[in-house]
Amino acid sequence: MRILQIYPIQVESIIKHCDHKIKDSILIGGGTDYMSFHANLTFLPFTINPNESIVKATLKLYCKKIWGNHNSTTIHANDDQVSATVSKKDYYEWEVTNCIPSSMEHSFDLTLFTNGSYDCCSIKEFEAFYQDKKPVLEIVLETTDPNPSSDIVSSIEDCIADKQMRSHIKIWH
Repeated sequence: MRILQIYPIQVESIIKHCDHKIKDSILIGGGTDYMSFHANLTFLPFTINPNESIVKATLKLYCKKIWGNHNSTTIHANDDQVSATVSKKDYYEWEVTNCIPSSMEHSFDLTLFTNGSYDCCSIKEFEAFYQDKKPVLEIVLETTDPNPSSDIVSSIEDCIADKQMRSHIKIWH
């Protein structure tokens, strides 16, 4: 088993309805009915060995500040099914295994967002790049034993069986 820790190469927050981007900041939540933030974290592709598979992928972020009211806010990552409830300054995790692309040839984004107007007036700010609390995508890889091709095994078994049959037939004649 091997664990990769991948840090985003870029983070940006986007104000919905006007598509204004704030670079190097992770803001998520709603300021008003017309202004809400979602955040994109861009990761470089990573390489895994042919005999490895992804067991689990977890996005870890540190909430460093809460703007507005201190209500709990459900924050999703790429999918409504992937969520964490953020209520105070602390570390939070999202299990994002299903959000990792099957082809790792290009960089990819994880998008963090809220659903619904109930999150109005509560913006959560996460650490963007500080060394000790910056976002990290932790990927657990499992190594599988190389599986020899069944064709090769079948050919070897057929060859051995054929040789034994010929030897056996010669003895009886």
